[in-house]
Amino acid sequence: MKQGEQNARIFHGDGSRNQRRGNFRAYQEVAVPIIEAAGGKMVWFSQDIQAADGDWAPMAMVLFEFESSEQAHKWYNSPEYQAVIGQRLSSTDSNTVFINVE
Repeated sequence: MKQGEQNARIFHGDGSRNQRRGNFRAYQEVAVPIIEAAGGKMVWFSQDIQAADGDWAPMAMVLFEFESSEQAHKWYNSPEYQAVIGQRLSSTDSNTVFINVE
């Protein structure tokens, strides 16, 4: 990456103590290929999460990387992803953030 250029990362924390496992797995099966088709790649995934402080205690975390913030937002707002995001929102308590990295 050239100086001044940014790539974007999507961080998703799944606070899934109330997760409907079957529904969330169905979401994962369709969402990951959509992310990959949009140019995203999984950097890491973990279910071994230990909160140091605060009241957020996710059960799983995943980090996806895109070449640019524009590409990440394009994926998130795409008709393909918007068609399945409801599966995630209805099956788990989760948070997604966009992170720009130089």
